[in-house]
Amino acid sequence: MIKVVLVDDYAFVREGLKVLLGCYKSLEVVGEADGSESLLHLFAQGLDCDVVLLDLFLDGTPSGLDVITTLCNLPRSPQILMVSMCTDQVLVTECLRLGARGFLAKMDAAEHIGEAIQTVSHNIPYVSPSVHSVLLDKFDNQCKPDLDELTPQEMEVLGLLGEGYSTRRMAKMFGIASRDTDDHMELLKTKLCCDDDGALLHFAMQRKKVGCF
Repeated sequence: MIKVVLVDDYAFVREGLKVLLGCYKSLEVVGEADGSESLLHLFAQGLDCDVVLLDLFLDGTPSGLDVITTLCNLPRSPQILMVSMCTDQVLVTECLRLGARGFLAKMDAAEHIGEAIQTVSHNIPYVSPSVHSVLLDKFDNQCKPDLDELTPQEMEVLGLLGEGYSTRRMAKMFGIASRDTDDHMELLKTKLCCDDDGALLHFAMQRKKVGCF
């Protein structure tokens, strides 16, 4: 059973999500919160869950983005699935960079929420279909990348990016400063003809999906 916590400002949204999740026997809602403060209070009380369904825009402080970092630093951190009406590629990429394992557009929730939760619960990145199309359209406008120009370490960084690693997590793994990992990202964007993080993320995730890493 996958234990899920719902975080959204509006009670009617949480109720709607609970109805959707009630259709899946493998999913159980074990808690809900109306904002970051009440969510963090639940964890302070010892809440145990597998996936946090987190609204991107929460009233008050900290914001949804700030909560990602806090949750990732917990002793037993849950997988984080961001949920939002906004599918701006910069925000999507930032969520994943900070440590969220997936991003689900609210317009896709009715059809894909079960798949999204189950995917991230297995530590596999998930990007909503409508978000994926935004990244795809952006990437398709770029020039053809040349993987032969990549160094072995750049290939490793690209592979980890495709697996959903944040730059902070990669830096810790390599034993280097975060800014050095950021430098690798910038070089990858240049060599792979990706003019922003969203295009690079899409490229890495697509290669991972087809088993190129």
